[in-house]
Amino acid sequence: MSAKDRFNGPWLSWLLLFITYATYGKLIKHDGASPLIWALSAGFAVVLAGILTVLWPWCRRILLWGFQSDFGYLIMALTIATLAVAAVTQFHLFVYGAMLVAASLLARVDTLAIKVNRVSAFLILSLLSLLGLGMSWWLA
Repeated sequence: MSAKDRFNGPWLSWLLLFITYATYGKLIKHDGASPLIWALSAGFAVVLAGILTVLWPWCRRILLWGFQSDFGYLIMALTIATLAVAAVTQFHLFVYGAMLVAASLLARVDTLAIKVNRVSAFLILSLLSLLGLGMSWWLA
């Protein structure tokens, strides 16, 4: 695979990540969100990028441990129940959150496909997410 082919793939998912966060930013701007909501959204973007990249080995161990013990099954059942309640009561926010996670996962998979190291992938995902939020805050 040539260098040109390696860098053609991720641009679409990176653009999708940027547009997803810009759309989310437009939603919270339209709702008249306070600066705290903007800060929490930016923090969510950075934390999600960190979990999917730099902290992934640690998170993977925790998830696998959860499938090996009764306590882990209890925690997962409570988490799923909480997410189900959130999905029913705050459907539009739940869908936006799921969309942000899905776009981030897609972008992370594409960075893995072109063999970008974890720190660079973290910077790419964080920067694109924050640029999308920032552009929607500035333009909307």
